[in-house]
Amino acid sequence: MKRKLAVLLGYGVVIGLAYPSGISHATTMTFYADGVIQAGDIYDIVEVYDTPPARTTVDMAGGQVDSMSTFDTSVVNISGGYVGFLQTNDSSTVNISGGWVGDPDALGEITVGAYNHSVINVYEGATVGMLSTAYSELYDSSAFNVYGGIIHLPVRAFYSANVTIYAGMLSSLKLEDEAIANIYGGDVGSGWGLNVGSNTIMNIYGYGFEYNPHAFWAEDSPVWGTRWVSKLTGYGFDGTPISITDIPNPSTNPNINLIPEPATFVLMALGAISSLKRKWPR
Repeated sequence: MKRKLAVLLGYGVVIGLAYPSGISHATTMTFYADGVIQAGDIYDIVEVYDTPPARTTVDMAGGQVDSMSTFDTSVVNISGGYVGFLQTNDSSTVNISGGWVGDPDALGEITVGAYNHSVINVYEGATVGMLSTAYSELYDSSAFNVYGGIIHLPVRAFYSANVTIYAGMLSSLKLEDEAIANIYGGDVGSGWGLNVGSNTIMNIYGYGFEYNPHAFWAEDSPVWGTRWVSKLTGYGFDGTPISITDIPNPSTNPNINLIPEPATFVLMALGAISSLKRKWPR
């Protein structure tokens, strides 16, 4: 526990070292109605359910939860504190805008998982995971939306899961089994690279795209090995920089689509029409 707190504090995430007396550690908390988790609260397990027809909303502004699971259509808003393991189920939603999610001591484990049409939203100010062998997995048409923040965990999307990135940093992304990624901005793959499966789709929206197959040379790297590593750069529709590391050449990979901004698309269409007119005179 002391090591875990020290790591989190080293990254600037304050979850409190002194807890009020009377707060029990080894506890399980189940929410069936709206509630709050705050500084001083320490739980081993937290589960969140709806009580139909009401939807349960839990706001977490501090404290520590070793393992959190959400169900039904419940909503959890994490703006502070620490969650070691997070699992979303059913059609529940978790919004992460602060604090730390992802056990820094986990090795080879799924510390963030989304299942059964659930949604995880990550915003500026959030930190998810750290550079370790832990990872995140998404299944069953679940959605992982990144509006900002830092996601150190490699994210793996399977079975029609959707990953949408508007800003922030996503260390690694792997798409398999009809998963879809839509990228409008942000840094993707700079930590652990990118993998686009043969039956997946990656759409990249923006302008000013430049593909460099020799962005940098890796020498005996634990991530890249020894080889040239590629990079795609550009800008999203709103001007947010796009940087995608270790990406296959979009011009030859049928699973990667570069989609120009609307104004550029109109100019391209007008150019194509003009070209046809010249080829087919009256």
